[in-house]
Amino acid sequence: HVNGEKIKLTNKEQVDGLLKKIRAVDNWHIDAIKKGNQLSYPKPPFITSTLQQDASHKFGISTSFVMSTAQKLYEGVEIEGELTALVTYIRTDSVRVSGEALNEVRDYISRQYGNEYLPTKPNFYKSSKNIQDAHEAIRPISLKYTPASLEGKLDKNLLRMYKLIYDRFVSSQMKPAEYDTLNVTIEGGYDDKFGFRMQGRTMTFKGYTAAYISRNGDSEDEEENSLPSYKKGEQLIAERFVPEQKFTQPPSRFTESALVKAMEENGIGRPSTYATVIQTLNKRYYTEKEKKFIKPTETGILVCEVMMKFFPEIMDFNFTANMEDDLDSIDEGRKWQDILNDFYPAFNKKIQEAMKDRTKYKPAVEESDKKCAKCGKVMLIRTGRYGKFYACSGYPECKNILPFDEPVAVCPKCGG
Repeated sequence: HVNGEKIKLTNKEQVDGLLKKIRAVDNWHIDAIKKGNQLSYPKPPFITSTLQQDASHKFGISTSFVMSTAQKLYEGVEIEGELTALVTYIRTDSVRVSGEALNEVRDYISRQYGNEYLPTKPNFYKSSKNIQDAHEAIRPISLKYTPASLEGKLDKNLLRMYKLIYDRFVSSQMKPAEYDTLNVTIEGGYDDKFGFRMQGRTMTFKGYTAAYISRNGDSEDEEENSLPSYKKGEQLIAERFVPEQKFTQPPSRFTESALVKAMEENGIGRPSTYATVIQTLNKRYYTEKEKKFIKPTETGILVCEVMMKFFPEIMDFNFTANMEDDLDSIDEGRKWQDILNDFYPAFNKKIQEAMKDRTKYKPAVEESDKKCAKCGKVMLIRTGRYGKFYACSGYPECKNILPFDEPVAVCPKCGG
């Protein structure tokens, strides 16, 4: 701030001029201190989408692997010669928990962490709209099987998944974490007064973070965010000023975790379909992985464009959510024939129009720097149903093709 007002710096000349002035200031001091308190509340026990998001983010694994691992915990694993199911049904969008499970977890928190971590009454959470409430939230079937008691008895992936579900459920019934917050204003200058602000917080009570730290990092490193104790009027010495130019960045590509969240927010699919959808997009080569991000392929972009051309209503984000509403209305007494009569004639007409289209939709062909080993002509990069491949530009006279990616292993006998 300059003279109590926020300033907007729009070019290097303004920044350099300001730096020259503030570097000449030698009377920096604490002008104001504002203390406060902040609570961070526990999150509800897992549902399918939040389990996929959290496990995928924390362990760096695909959503399909999350679901297959959780499925094994639900079906049962062998413990001391007996097949034992460890978690409740893993395909659910309800955060409801049975009274029996609530009593068990409250007793566990009291014994394990102490009564200071136990709320006076159980924590209750609201499920989002349009959910199917047939199943409880994802939780351990019995808290007697602690993660520590299963070490050496479970596969590493199963154990860490079970611990994640176990800890999240326990933390959901604990008190909030508490913080002391500090807002400090530093001021200096003579004719012009220059002001800077610092913010920090220090944890005073762990609360639910004693059991579980969310994917957003609740309190993984509080030291970085804490400030020393200051007094009003205290003199400070400025060691250095660091100007930094920032640009507005476009949104990053989806990770699997972020895509699940977006699908859930837009009502696309059901909890049981998220992992399958992502897997199918990859199998059909509509998307590919770029490090941890999901990137559309040329084929995927082309399919989207064709679908948008002929079926914009189905490609609308609200299509699935609206269909869910229609299905719910059948449950409430509406005739399913009426819904089909409203939808199908117009849909069938669009199919007929699309079938008449004679446009050849093919991903662009690129030239490569490779030469054909058989005829010497340039190899082209083409896209087929299994992805990209090299094909000789001399086709059909020369039919030489090569894989686009380097082979994982080459046969020592024939080079295949």
